[in-house]
Amino acid sequence: MSKDYSKVPIACSNNECREAENCLRFDAWEAKAIERVKKFNGSKEKGCGKFISNR
Repeated sequence: MSKDYSKVPIACSNNECREAENCLRFDAWEAKAIERVKKFNGSKEKGCGKFISNR
């Protein structure tokens, strides 16, 4: 089953972000589905605020 990345204008390559497992931006980066990539400011303690739920 493939995911719908139409809501993701920019993927995120920040695997240290607390919300990375639940973020559609990070999924898009792992799947190499989006060309534009940025590392948002999430950390181990907090999410970045640009989170898009992958559920």
